[in-house]
Amino acid sequence: MTTATQSDIFALLGPAVRALATRYDAAMQAANEQAGIAPADLNLLLLARGAEPEALTRSLLQRQMPYLGRAGLAELLAGAAERGLLAEEPSGSYWLTERGRASLENTFGAVHAALAGYQPLPEARLGRAADLLQRVVEAMLATPEPAGKFHLLSSRLTDPGAGASAAARLDQYATDLLHFRDDAHQAAWQPLTVDGPAWEILTLIWRGEANTLAALQQRLERRRHDPAVIEQALADLRERGWIVPSGEAFDPSLAGRERREQAEETTDRLFYTPWNVLSTTEIDELHELLGQLRDSAPQAEGS
Repeated sequence: MTTATQSDIFALLGPAVRALATRYDAAMQAANEQAGIAPADLNLLLLARGAEPEALTRSLLQRQMPYLGRAGLAELLAGAAERGLLAEEPSGSYWLTERGRASLENTFGAVHAALAGYQPLPEARLGRAADLLQRVVEAMLATPEPAGKFHLLSSRLTDPGAGASAAARLDQYATDLLHFRDDAHQAAWQPLTVDGPAWEILTLIWRGEANTLAALQQRLERRRHDPAVIEQALADLRERGWIVPSGEAFDPSLAGRERREQAEETTDRLFYTPWNVLSTTEIDELHELLGQLRDSAPQAEGS
């Protein structure tokens, strides 16, 4: 009898990666510091590499990082350029420099080296989990939907190769799946022609996580939006009929709730369809393996 679902597996991917990261976090941080890479640079460099042979444009970056405000985006690009990791053209496009490329390879090389020989589970069980995840990743690469797989393809560029340790392969494939979830969700909502801040605000209201202007401003402070952006997004959502005021708060309207739920259903369909390459028995097996990997993480004192 099947006891696990595809969504149960997805819920374990993040904890599994975090369990492996306890092994390589220090090595990754040391490599970043040696190369002069700020924490925020790493994903940006991956996206720049993923855009090749084309340049990384602001419009492309805005589509792939839709929730970040313009000020935050500009600061991110300027910082990487100042550190010599990206080169800016007069047109405003960016290219990965040789230093940026070498730094990226050095950082992930340090990760793979730290995971070499690491066995939080018996090697055969780690290898089995990696093999199962690999089949899902390969199915995702082959599926026609979504047509754009920018995050997944960028993530695949750090693959350590078939000869790497089981732990390194497992970390890669689990990370690939998490990135593909971003591709699936963007494909679900971006055709609605709503911008990133408005969509994120609708999501926060829909989930009941923040529904007043003050709460939304606090929650989205890290996005570095101009002050007027949140108010404009709220106005856009009201004009679309997706939210309605309720005193000082906002509630999703029936139309807004349906729109958000439809996007979630589309995300799940795009994301989980490739998982059908695994049988129900293999889903149960993978669930058990990832659960054991999650539980292998060192426990913080007092937890």
